[in-house]
Amino acid sequence: DPDSGENVEEQPDRQLLMQVFMQLPKEERIDKHVLQGVVGGSTSSSPEFLIEEKFYEDYNEGRVGPAYLVAAMLRCCYGVLKYPASEKIRREMVKRLNDPLKVARFLSLTALCGPFSCNVTAKLLRVLTAALDLGPSETEVPLERLVLFDQVSRVMPEICQTSISALQQQGNHELHMRGRWLSTEVVGFASAVSRTVPFC
Repeated sequence: DPDSGENVEEQPDRQLLMQVFMQLPKEERIDKHVLQGVVGGSTSSSPEFLIEEKFYEDYNEGRVGPAYLVAAMLRCCYGVLKYPASEKIRREMVKRLNDPLKVARFLSLTALCGPFSCNVTAKLLRVLTAALDLGPSETEVPLERLVLFDQVSRVMPEICQTSISALQQQGNHELHMRGRWLSTEVVGFASAVSRTVPFC
């Protein structure tokens, strides 16, 4: 500020400040957790139980791990569905989430991250459950949602088996709790489907 009487040259450089604020010290990095799961009744290491929660995938380039990006995107979708600025915005989000191509991409992204990394599979099921709820002005269910049900039902057996295997891990509290969260969202989605599918 010219009126403050400070020497401009003595003020800290903005670029240097931003660099310091945006960099995460090495000692604060989040290490990757490898959790053991139960497969076929025996304890073994399995890819679906590998939890990738290292925030920086490449620290030098500032590239964030994919699970954090997918989780953030799903949180944004859920926020628009539950607390929209207008009903029009919510209906537009519901329309997008009923697009078979977009749902397929969501399923691919969560499969890429793994079911328990940042709980992305549980978050996806919660988003889809919220998208199935009818709004105040909606009285009929579009038949296109049957495609959504079919898409999710194809991967649901694998999701259920994964959550059951995680629940069996009594000795691993973190994995056991993530299995409980995933199971809760599976039940919530199934309940939403049963309420939404029209009777024949």
